[in-house]
Amino acid sequence: MFGKSWTFNWEPTQTSSLEVHSPLLEWVRTIGIITATSADWFHATKRETRETIKQLLSAGIIMRGQAQSEDNQKLTVYAIEPLAGDAAVKKLILERVLDHWLDYVEPIDIQTNPSGGTIRIGDELVDIRILYGDVHPPERERVLWFGGNWDEFRSVIQPGHFAATLDVWEKGMVMKWEHNWTPVPLSLLTKG
Repeated sequence: MFGKSWTFNWEPTQTSSLEVHSPLLEWVRTIGIITATSADWFHATKRETRETIKQLLSAGIIMRGQAQSEDNQKLTVYAIEPLAGDAAVKKLILERVLDHWLDYVEPIDIQTNPSGGTIRIGDELVDIRILYGDVHPPERERVLWFGGNWDEFRSVIQPGHFAATLDVWEKGMVMKWEHNWTPVPLSLLTKG
């Protein structure tokens, strides 16, 4: 997923006055984008997920699109506003990361920003930084960097920072930098 060029094509939508309240919609509002696969996290069955998405689409609250990578990987995506370019890719990566994070801890106070996002683990705020396009300096000492390959981290990583590529992350691991890389299980990271 990292290091690829993605093209986002959005279908037009019509707005209605129907009010809809759902965890799925709150996620879209927070993250800005979801995939069809990760949407299943919000409901016990795929049928419930499909019905909720259909309701949100018919109400004109979210719009459907397709993301296609340069190697022809395709994802169905949903958002409130059409997204494109680096911003859309970052949102897509952040959505994947946070969706997977929920297997380990329930984050609260999720916030997104141009370079990634911030989550709260217990009493501590952790910056998530995505190395795609412009890179912004972290605001906190505890930082988790995501990138496409380990060489990308050299220009930004500081001792005590954590880093992961998506394949390492999805195996439940991150790497801690202390002038060399040390593997850390994600479950330990969430416990401080």
